[in-house]
Amino acid sequence: MRFFFLFIFSITFLYSQSITLDKMKTESRIAFVIGNEDYDDSPILNATKNSKSMKQFLEQRNFKVIYIENATKRETIKAVRKFDSNIGEGGIVLLYYCGHAVQYKDKNFLIPIDSSIDKDADIVTEGVESKAIISKMLASDNRLNIIIIDSSYKDPFGEYFKIKKEGLSKITTLDNMDVIFSAKPNTTVNDYGFTNKLIKILSKKGTSNKSGFIKVRKNTKFPYIKLSNNTFYFNLPDSLENKDAKMWKNTLKLSSISAFNLYLKQYPNGKYTLEAKTYIKDFKLLEDIKNKEKHDLELQKKAKETQEKIKAEQLAQKKEKEKLLAQKKAKEEALKAEQLKKQKAIKIKNTHFTEPELVFIKAGSVDVRDEDFNIINTITMKKSFYVSKYEITFAQYKDFLKATSKKTTLTKDWIQDKKPVVNISLKEARNYAAWLSEFSKKTYRLPTENEWEYIARANASTIYYWGERDLSHRKDAWRKDYPDNAHDYAWIKTNAKDITHIVGQKKPNNFGIYDVLGNAAEWCQSSDSNKGILRGGSFNSMPNNILLTSKEIKDATFKNKTTGFRLILEIKEN
Repeated sequence: MRFFFLFIFSITFLYSQSITLDKMKTESRIAFVIGNEDYDDSPILNATKNSKSMKQFLEQRNFKVIYIENATKRETIKAVRKFDSNIGEGGIVLLYYCGHAVQYKDKNFLIPIDSSIDKDADIVTEGVESKAIISKMLASDNRLNIIIIDSSYKDPFGEYFKIKKEGLSKITTLDNMDVIFSAKPNTTVNDYGFTNKLIKILSKKGTSNKSGFIKVRKNTKFPYIKLSNNTFYFNLPDSLENKDAKMWKNTLKLSSISAFNLYLKQYPNGKYTLEAKTYIKDFKLLEDIKNKEKHDLELQKKAKETQEKIKAEQLAQKKEKEKLLAQKKAKEEALKAEQLKKQKAIKIKNTHFTEPELVFIKAGSVDVRDEDFNIINTITMKKSFYVSKYEITFAQYKDFLKATSKKTTLTKDWIQDKKPVVNISLKEARNYAAWLSEFSKKTYRLPTENEWEYIARANASTIYYWGERDLSHRKDAWRKDYPDNAHDYAWIKTNAKDITHIVGQKKPNNFGIYDVLGNAAEWCQSSDSNKGILRGGSFNSMPNNILLTSKEIKDATFKNKTTGFRLILEIKEN
């Protein structure tokens, strides 16, 4: 049945091409060709060259061409009116455009070179909607309307303004429309010589719009092509294919009884009538053979069904035995799980752990400014949470080491209860957070980069959370007249003496968080599970390495005497 309907479509298509070769020789041909490349923000290479090539190609094939290049919106509208006044009826009308074109609210707009577009809505007033031109083409009773748009360029307005949807939007086609885009809808590609390829293929004598455009689609992977049922030749052939022969050719492609019967109905005395009858006779003979094979297969099927019934009964018995065994095994596993649950409860009861002292962080936003006080970023927290007031200490981490039977290789001068734990990798920090979450029955985890910076800034937009400068290098920095002294807030290279210090000795930020800069560098999560980000610098950092924007990307296994962490406690939603 599928082949029958496909054949009916082929026949309908064949008879829709009732126009004669003589008619094609005399029908009117009018074209509107636009080439825009001289844009201020994003100029295009070869756009006017392509449009001139298309103009020359069309004029050599008896098209009257309305041509503009590097046109303003006013010049474009004026040319559209001229184009409209030249469109006759019953002929071929073609629109070719090469230049920037964009879509807005599923409508396509051609962009004149004088367009000034600062936001999406400006596209409507500054651009020329393609539909405004196409509607004038469709207003006349043309045999065929051809729309060719060579516009697949990225960033049509340069770096100044980014459109929301790339490429062109699909347009609704009619029976007498051929639509050809150099790139598929909603996509952009680099210039790949689309116009030159198109002209080269269409220049061959006897190449129709269908075969030519289809060849373009086959030879390049980028174009979008929607074809009508009408046939047109840019270079007319010496003669059109014989209808009898063309129908016979389509019949052989389908090769079915219904197709051959339909051919005999259309051409009872045609050139291929005897061949069609022979094919039908052979098909019927083949059908008889298939019927016998079908009967034999039914007998075999019954015998097979009897065998499968016996096998099914045997399989059912086997499954029943397996079911009983599975039930027994399930009971044993349930008993084992209950024992493990009791053992775990005893372990939790006997495991000592210390949760960090926490500070509540309220949801909100903080702006990040450059040296000229321009906002370059805004960090927003949509949910409130808690964060550890101090970096995780050795005293807290020792419980984890004991519970997991792990050891540290650090010497005693580093391992002091109130000092931040260091020599910790990202993986080890994650494992500690998971362990503490399990035993506290809360959700502890490492902060994300945005969370860390939001916590560290404490509503500050400056490079340090205390201001825009550091005066720790000055001999008189201790004076109250010079409060911007990193030594007041952080243990760093110039005051830490190459070792970590007890947490909480320096001034906190405005959220009451201590040692957020200096002392131990703090791990943050990243989107790559195999990588982590260190923020805040350490006791080994210079003042210019503890900026609120400073960061280091490291493997999840990296660790040294500067790497530590602090934790976030998530707030459960009711």
